[in-house]
Amino acid sequence: MTIKKSILYLILLSFLLIGASCDTKDNAIINLLFSNEEIDDAALLPNSKNNLGEILVVLNKNYWDGRIDSKLSEHFCNEITTTPMPWGQEFDLKYIDPKGFNGTINTDNMILFFDIDNQSQKKVTSFYHPLKDLYAKNQLIFEIPSMNEENVIAYLERYSDSIKKTINSKYQSWLTNRLNFNTSINKYLNKNHKLSLLTPPGMKLLNSSSEITMLGKTIIKNDDYGDHEIQQRIFVYSYPYNDQALFTQKKQINIRDSICKIHVKGRLENSYMTTAKDKDRPIESTVQIHNNNYSLETRGSWRVINDRMGGAFISVAIHDQARNRIVTIEGNVYAPNFSKREFIREMEAIVYSYQFMSQ
Repeated sequence: MTIKKSILYLILLSFLLIGASCDTKDNAIINLLFSNEEIDDAALLPNSKNNLGEILVVLNKNYWDGRIDSKLSEHFCNEITTTPMPWGQEFDLKYIDPKGFNGTINTDNMILFFDIDNQSQKKVTSFYHPLKDLYAKNQLIFEIPSMNEENVIAYLERYSDSIKKTINSKYQSWLTNRLNFNTSINKYLNKNHKLSLLTPPGMKLLNSSSEITMLGKTIIKNDDYGDHEIQQRIFVYSYPYNDQALFTQKKQINIRDSICKIHVKGRLENSYMTTAKDKDRPIESTVQIHNNNYSLETRGSWRVINDRMGGAFISVAIHDQARNRIVTIEGNVYAPNFSKREFIREMEAIVYSYQFMSQ
C-alpha cells in the first residue's frame, strides 16, 4: 500500500469511526476499506477548487517580494489586452509559506512549489513535468527543482512558457469535459455547416441557416451592485477557400464585420456588432494547426455601432480541405461588470471542440 493511500485510509477511517453511528453509505465505505478489493486512489480524492486562472505559489516568505516574485509576475501576470478595459491579467498568484501548506487542505487546481536551497549549485536544464492529482482531482503541482535563487530564476526564465502552456492545456481539457453533445443544436450545425460542437448546459439555438448559425446562453450573476446579465454567443459561418490571403488578420476582420453587420443586430435601430479597432483594444492573431487543419485564431474586443454594448471574442478560421472552404467559429461574451477571462476560456473550449462531418 502506498504512503498516499495509507494516509487516505487513516483519514477516512478515523472520520467514520468518530461518529456514534454509521448510515448505509458509511457502512459501505467501511466494508470496502476492510475488503481485499483494490481501491482506486482517485476515488478517494476530493475535487480541486474551481478557481481557474489562480495559481497557488508555495514559497518561503523571505522571497515573496524579491526577484522570484518579480520573475513570476513578469511571465504569469501579463495583461490580457484583447478584452475591453480595465484589462485583467493572465493568472492571479497567491502565496503561502511551505510551513503553512497542507495538501489535504490546499486543494487548489494549480500549484507551483518552490524549495530554495542557496547552498546548492545544482542547475536544471530540462522541464519538470507536473504531478497530477496528488491531493485532489484535476490538480497539477509543478515542483520546481531544489536550487539556489539564481538558478530558480534561470529555470523560470527558460520554462515559464512551458508551464503556462501545460496549465492552459489542462484548463481546456477540463472545460471540454464539462461540455455536452446537444443533439438538437448539432442537427442544425450538421445540416447547415457539416460540423458538430460540444456546448455547455443552458446554451440554445438562436437561429440557423446556411449563412450563419448563432447559439446563445444567458445567465444572471450577482456582485456588490446587484444582478447583471451575462451573454455568451457562438457564431458559425463558412465561405469558399480561394486565396491564402483569406488567412490574414485584416481579411478575417473584414469578413467578420461584414457578416455581423448583416446578421448580428443590436438592441436599437441601425445598431449592429463590429470589431473594436483602436490602441486600447488591440487584436491578436495566431496561425496554428488543430485537428490537422490549418487555422487562424483571432482574439479581440467587439462593440455595437449606435449602442454602448461591448465585450470580448475568440474567433477561429479553419481550412476544411475536404470541402475546399473556410469555416469560422466564434465565441464572444458580454459581461460588463465582470472579468472576461474565464468566460473566454469556456468559449475557447467550445470553439475547439468542433468536428467536421465525414463526406
